[in-house]
Amino acid sequence: DASYIRLKNVSFSYSLPQSLVARWHMSECKFFLLGQNLLTITSYPGSDPEMPGQQRMAPSLRVITGGLYLTF
Repeated sequence: DASYIRLKNVSFSYSLPQSLVARWHMSECKFFLLGQNLLTITSYPGSDPEMPGQQRMAPSLRVITGGLYLTF
């Protein structure tokens, strides 16, 4: 049984309020966070339930990326 639940892509961004950004002489300030392959729930014994015939394949990489976007 290769049934699974996977949280594949998530993104979050937050823009600071304009009143706060204006004090720092900027026009925009955003924080962002992106995530890929964050969670897989399965009872499958292999490494990746999306590729059930390939037992020696490495599982999908978990990637988390964050950053800051500034406009002056």
